[in-house]
Amino acid sequence: MWIPACKLDDVDADDVIGVRHDGVDYAVFRSPDDEYFATAGHCTHERELLCDGLVMDGEIECPKHLGRFSYATGAAQGAPVLVDLRTYPVKLEDDTVYLEI
Repeated sequence: MWIPACKLDDVDADDVIGVRHDGVDYAVFRSPDDEYFATAGHCTHERELLCDGLVMDGEIECPKHLGRFSYATGAAQGAPVLVDLRTYPVKLEDDTVYLEI
């Protein structure tokens, strides 16, 4: 099922926003070259909201323990995060970002 997540310009380049749908949190990312990605909204280590983290060089850094993930693939980049993030397909239509959940 595809859900509307946000408008294209809701996410700044090289940044993240949090999106909630039916009580589930997601993170929507925009790369410096205007590609969009989506992951689970919480860190796999201690469930901190990733939208409060720092985005840099294709990674999101958890605000609590500084664990890092690739936002394109969800891959954990080392301790303390050892479990990858779930990622979601994204499509762009008109001025809206959609996630497949």
